[in-house]
Amino acid sequence: MIPATLFSHSDPLKTFVTAHNQDTEYPWLMFLHDLEHTSYTVSPVPRISAVLWSYTMGGTSWGPVVAYGKVFLGSIDKKVYALDQMTGAKIWEFATGNAIWVSPAVSNGKVFIGSTDGKVYALDQSNGAKLWEFNIGVEIGSSLSVADGKVYVGSIDGKIYALDESTGAKIWEFATGKAIVFSSPAISGDLLFIGSCDGYLYALDKYTGRERWRAEVSDGRWYVISSPAVSGGKVFIGSSAYNKTYAFDAYTGSLIWEYMTGGRIAASPAIAYNKVFIGSTDGKVYALDQSNGAKLWEFNIGAGAVLQSTVADGMVIVPSGDGKIYALHQSNGSKVWDITVGGAGESGTYPAIADGKIYIVFGNTLYAIISRSTLTISLSETRTNVGGTVIVTGKLSPARLNASIIIERRNEGETTWRTLASVLTNATGHYIYSWVPDAAGSFELRAIWEGDAYALASQSSTQTITVELSPSTLSISISQTRTRAGSTVTIEGSLSPVRSGASIVIRWRREGETTWRTLTTVTTDAAGHYVYNWRADTEGSFELMAYWEGDASTLASQSEAQVITVEPSPPLITTELLIAIIAVVGVAVAAIAYIRRRPKKPKPSGLRISANPKEIFADGESTSNITVELVDAQGNQIPAERDTGVSFNATDGRIAGSITIPKGRSSATTILTSSTKIGTISVTASARGLTDARTEVIFKEKKRYCMYCGRRMPLEAKICPSCGNAPPSGVDTKICRNCGTIIPEVARFCRECGASQAQ
Repeated sequence: MIPATLFSHSDPLKTFVTAHNQDTEYPWLMFLHDLEHTSYTVSPVPRISAVLWSYTMGGTSWGPVVAYGKVFLGSIDKKVYALDQMTGAKIWEFATGNAIWVSPAVSNGKVFIGSTDGKVYALDQSNGAKLWEFNIGVEIGSSLSVADGKVYVGSIDGKIYALDESTGAKIWEFATGKAIVFSSPAISGDLLFIGSCDGYLYALDKYTGRERWRAEVSDGRWYVISSPAVSGGKVFIGSSAYNKTYAFDAYTGSLIWEYMTGGRIAASPAIAYNKVFIGSTDGKVYALDQSNGAKLWEFNIGAGAVLQSTVADGMVIVPSGDGKIYALHQSNGSKVWDITVGGAGESGTYPAIADGKIYIVFGNTLYAIISRSTLTISLSETRTNVGGTVIVTGKLSPARLNASIIIERRNEGETTWRTLASVLTNATGHYIYSWVPDAAGSFELRAIWEGDAYALASQSSTQTITVELSPSTLSISISQTRTRAGSTVTIEGSLSPVRSGASIVIRWRREGETTWRTLTTVTTDAAGHYVYNWRADTEGSFELMAYWEGDASTLASQSEAQVITVEPSPPLITTELLIAIIAVVGVAVAAIAYIRRRPKKPKPSGLRISANPKEIFADGESTSNITVELVDAQGNQIPAERDTGVSFNATDGRIAGSITIPKGRSSATTILTSSTKIGTISVTASARGLTDARTEVIFKEKKRYCMYCGRRMPLEAKICPSCGNAPPSGVDTKICRNCGTIIPEVARFCRECGASQAQ
């Protein structure tokens, strides 16, 4: 026997195989699905078809049933097969004495089937062990039905038998006038319906086998192959002799309507959506009004006899005589899809549908047809910066709620994919993911879905994105632009984005020179701030500049240059000059008087405090530099004669309790961090023996505006709720003409103040 062939995907999609033995969710228990033989199931069907697996037997088969996670079918190679419904792997087989031309029926853990060896078999569904057999003695060509503890079967001897489901013992039999070849018994209420080659449709009492009524459907020369179907108090059957489909009253046998096609009808009617679907040897499938037989639509298969149709999920599944399966829309007959699975000239048997898959035999091969899925992916940006936001979106079809979509990433040119994220779909199959790149480079992204019991796995196309290093800004300021040699100058500034411990190189050059020299290297604090106290010992005009070399995610930056002029120190009275004066004046008193008249060194009398900036956001993280200075009564800066401790008190926010102004310096700076409370706060500086100083800082509400439409949006939002755009990004920037914020060049509005920008 040829093993099942699995139709798999190419790497990296996983081969679609789910090894399990769980029960079938939507079983197909017997020929034509149910006791009424409606050929209708509530199972979903493939929307875009693909072959899941195939299994080749030693001969053809009439068709399968599906239950207990298995597909059961008989073959003219004399065997009954049980295959795994997900993989097609053979679980067991059972050999009968001759060819099998019927479909099995499943009930209460048993598989029932008839063979042309004249026997009815009951097998254990789990392992194929024979539980009992009943020998009719002639060929069996009628598929069985099981109801109320009885097995019903027709035979070539023209009889219908009712057997005990548990033991196989005969309960009753009824003889028609001729062989029962392929027509299978349908059961509804107390009645059993079956067609016989004597040309009649019979209605029997299912408990006793007593005839209730009969109706002519053939001339006795043509076999009655069609099986009856029952719905809404009517019984429907096709006629090979008269090319007609009949509707009879199920209780009286009275003819309600008939419809003639252009060919003979060997197929059984399928009943659903208040329609009767029937195939004919004229190559067409017809949809008739169930109530009156009026033709609603027809579809021309055009490939010989149209055999049994099956209905599910709004579609009519029709096999053809040229190896194809068609899916037609039940409302108008329009083609939804077709797929070729059999060879040229091969006719398909009746399709069984279970758990979203179609099981059908062409030639001597059983095929499992499943839905093919599609998955899309798109990116909001094709170029962005490290730290920017990229919105990844896509859709899975057929739609699945909470399907796990794996988004993968690799460097362009690499072969190995790495998982970036796993997200879930919504009810329409859409997914969304906000990606913040943390490294620069060119990357490829794709989406993967691993499939489920109803659809194959799928992979999206590949999208490429270039991620560039983010820009940085570095500021510098000096406490004085003019000083004397020997004085101390405070050099400070900030790095954005904030980096703690970043190495800032302070460079200098004489004004007019082109070569920069390194003055020193300092590191930033947790707020990205740096400070350096420089003793200006050399006279002249100098330019000072700060430089940061960048890191893995951010570009290097340098500050603007600041100019400082260092003037000569005031002259001192030397010993030689004093002696000369004494010699000239001639008296020591003159020298003493001169010394006493020398100006006394000024001392600080108070403090002066300032804040930069004066307004910061009330977001719990914005900062303002608080600088305190030693001043005399006239407000002039005075260097400290010794280390001077200064205490701070702020009515809100966070600030260091105290700092020290080192000896020889006239100022020091600390950091005030905002709270989340909006308002004006006071900062007071005090030092022993000096007058206190106070300044105010405004904690203002932090607002964020969409840079596309200018409307205000939540701070944490990734996408503007008004216009649906994500914030733009890019290397090129500009400064808001209203508030001075650095924003992307393409921005139409400032994100901080909402002001419109010139385009």
